[in-house]
Amino acid sequence: MLENGKHVLCEKPFTLNEKLARQVIEVARRKKLFIMEAIWSRFFPSYQEARRLIKAGEIGDVKYASVAFGVKIDKVERVTNKDLCGSATLDIGVYILQFQQFVFQGLQPEKIAVAGHLDEHGVDDAVSAIFVYPDNKTAVVSCNTTVELPNKAVIVGSKGTIKLPTFWSPLTLTLNSKVKEFPLIPNEGKFNYYNSAGLAYQAIEVRKCILEGKLESDVVPHAETIQLAAWMDKLRHEVGMKLPPPFEDN
Repeated sequence: MLENGKHVLCEKPFTLNEKLARQVIEVARRKKLFIMEAIWSRFFPSYQEARRLIKAGEIGDVKYASVAFGVKIDKVERVTNKDLCGSATLDIGVYILQFQQFVFQGLQPEKIAVAGHLDEHGVDDAVSAIFVYPDNKTAVVSCNTTVELPNKAVIVGSKGTIKLPTFWSPLTLTLNSKVKEFPLIPNEGKFNYYNSAGLAYQAIEVRKCILEGKLESDVVPHAETIQLAAWMDKLRHEVGMKLPPPFEDN
């Protein structure tokens, strides 16, 4: 698409590894075209409110974030087939990684501790990680394709707590036990997945960026897409999950 002059909104995971992510972004920059990884969660009003609350100091100095995403999809071929590059990390792990990245925006972890499991095909089906950041800040993330997890996210600061249920597409946000609601844009369409009407928020951002002549979005910038790809590489490698040739080249 890029080589033929088309702007691109690319479904996550952006690529299979960091090397490919850098290559794709370089093509977009060379062609002077917009490209963005489709981290649709970031554009929900609840995420925008969480960002506002953090920046305004409503919960004080953020010290901790946790997020879990588990859905029973261990019979779905795209997740379990190694020849198709199946991987819990690549399929749903990108959600948990982007969340803690969203919370600790701009910070680089000092250490990442990873543990997990491989299925009988050598594909990762459960991965957890602890991100240790400077100034006593920590993120704990887990994904699992064999069981249903709580699927909520928590941000804890020195003065309060933010909670996001169904964190990948939340319609509510809880600030210190007070619930704020963010209904979806009214629509009459039929959708295949939970809260999929919320993809409209992402589409609005992409259109805005293209009309303004921007090559990347401030909400999901290229640098964060590359960082996410590098983190997914690390999680997979730490649990022993290797992609089939020629993709496992990191």
